[in-house]
Amino acid sequence: MRLSTLAVAAALIGINCVSYFVFPGHSYLTSDTQIYVPMLERLWDASLLNKDLIATNPHLSFTIYDELALSARKVSGLGFAQVLPAMHFIFRLAGMYGIWLIFRAWTLSSLVSLFGVGCFALGAFVHGPAVMVWELEPVPRAMALPLLWLAIGWIANDRPKLGAVAAGLALLLHPPTVWPVWLILAIMIVWPPQESFRKNRWHVAAILTSAVLLLVVLSRLQAGEREKQQLFLLLDPSLESLQRMRASYNWIGMWFASLWKKYLLLFVAALLSARGLRVLAPRSLNWFHGWLTVLGALGLGISYVVLEWGKWALGPQLQFGRALVFVLSWAILGSIAMGIRAAQKRRYLLSLFWFYLAYSVPVQTQTWEMFTPWVPSEPMAKKTALVLGLAILALIAMLVPRKSPAAIVLVVVAVLVPFWSLPNVLGITTHPKLYSADLTALYTWARITPADSVFHFPDAGQALFPGVFRGESARAIYVDWKSGGQVNFHKQLADEWWRRWQSSLAKPYHGETTLAEYQSLPCDYVVLKSNHKRIGVVPVYENSTYLVYSTR
Repeated sequence: MRLSTLAVAAALIGINCVSYFVFPGHSYLTSDTQIYVPMLERLWDASLLNKDLIATNPHLSFTIYDELALSARKVSGLGFAQVLPAMHFIFRLAGMYGIWLIFRAWTLSSLVSLFGVGCFALGAFVHGPAVMVWELEPVPRAMALPLLWLAIGWIANDRPKLGAVAAGLALLLHPPTVWPVWLILAIMIVWPPQESFRKNRWHVAAILTSAVLLLVVLSRLQAGEREKQQLFLLLDPSLESLQRMRASYNWIGMWFASLWKKYLLLFVAALLSARGLRVLAPRSLNWFHGWLTVLGALGLGISYVVLEWGKWALGPQLQFGRALVFVLSWAILGSIAMGIRAAQKRRYLLSLFWFYLAYSVPVQTQTWEMFTPWVPSEPMAKKTALVLGLAILALIAMLVPRKSPAAIVLVVVAVLVPFWSLPNVLGITTHPKLYSADLTALYTWARITPADSVFHFPDAGQALFPGVFRGESARAIYVDWKSGGQVNFHKQLADEWWRRWQSSLAKPYHGETTLAEYQSLPCDYVVLKSNHKRIGVVPVYENSTYLVYSTR
C-alpha cells in the first residue's frame, strides 16, 4: 500500500512521540545532563555557579552543543529544561527519518519501512560501554548519532550532499561518535560505491572539510575553559586507578569477559544480515552495514590498545569502545529486514528467528540467554514468551497483503504493542525517577539564596538527587558522585574531585561533624535528610524530606 508523503511524515512523528514519551522515553537531569546543564547555565549567566567544580571546568570546546542550546534559549525565551528536550526530540525525529530511508533503500514499501522504524525505535542499552541506541538525555551524543542515521539514509538514497551535511553536523556536535562513519565516507570519496556518489564526491569532500575547519575555529573561540587538554599526556597510576573506579565503562578489560558471548552473537547476526540483504540494497548501504559492524567491533580493540595498553589520557574522552553501538544497531536493523524478507517469501520459521533476535535486544538482558533458555533465570520464561509473542505478531503483520486495509491496522498494532508491553509486562525501566515534590520545593527555595552559594549534601552518598538540585537551582554543590565522571577529562579536576569525595562522602554519614566544621570545606548550606535532624539547631529551610542548615 502506497502512503503519501504527509502520511509517512505523520507516522514518523507518531512513532517518535511514542518512543520519546512512552518507551524507551527520555529524561532530564538523571544522567549526563547533570554535568552539561550547569556548564550551560554558567555560560548563560556568569554570576551563577562560580564556585562549582563542574560548571567552572567545562569541556565544550569541540562541540556546537552549547552554541545551539544558548541560541535556542535566547530565541525562544525558555529555559534549558524546555529547549534541550525540544532539541532532543527534533534530532531523534531526524534519526527516525534516516532509519526509514535505510529500510526504503532495502526496497521495502513505505508501510513496511515504517514498521521497521517502529521496531528500531524501541532502542537498546549497550552494556559495557554504557551507551544507548537512542540516548535518553539531551546530550551531544544523543543528537549526533541520529544525524549519522540520517546521513546514511540520504546517501543510500542517492543524496550524498545532504548526507555529508548531516555527517558534518554530527561531527560538530560530538566528534567521538562519528569516527566510524567518517572513515567510511573518506574511503567512499576515494572509491565511490555508486554513480551518485562519484558525481558528488568532491562536494562531499568540501562539506566534510568545512565541518572540520569550523570545528577547529569554534574550539579556539570557546569561553570558560580553565584546564586545557594535554594531547600527549599519559595516565599516571593514581589517575588510572581513579578512572577504573569511577568510569569503568571505558575499560574494556573490566567487563568484556562477561559480555563477549552477547556481542559475538550480535556481530555474527549483523554480518549475516548484511550478506543476506546485499542484493536488495545499493552498494553504499552495504558498505555502511558491513563496515560499520566491523569498525564497531574493532573499536573495542582500539580502545584496549590506546587506553589499557598505551595509557593515553585522551582515550577515555575519545571512547572508541562506544562504537560498539553500531554492532548492536545493525544487528537489530538487519534482523528486522531479514525477518520481513523471510515473511514475504513465506519462510515462517526463519522469519520468526530474525524477529525474535530483533526483539530480544531491547529487553535489556544478556541476549545470549534468550537463545539458551536452559540457563537458570527466574524472569527468563516471561521474557522469552513475550519476545516470541512479539515475533509472531510481527510475522502476522508482514503476511497480510499490503493492498488490504487490514495491513495498516496490523502494522500499527505490531508497532505499538512492544512499546506498551516492555515496560508494563516486563517492568523494564530505562532511567531512575529522581524528581519528587520535596526535591522540587528544595531547589525552588534555593533559587532565592545568593547566586554564589555552595550547598553540601553530606548524607547523599552516591545518590543522584544532588545533581538534580544543582541543575534546577543553578547553585553550586561541593561534591557529588555523578560529578566524578569528569575524571575522564581533566587531571586537576580529577584530583580535586577525589580529594573532596574522600574528605566528605566516601564514608557513610555518621552525624558527628558539627556545622562549624563544614565551614572549612567551604560551603554555605548543608542539606540533610529529615532523619538526620540536628538537635538544638534551627534549619533555615525544611520539608518532610530535607533539612537545610546555614554554616554562616
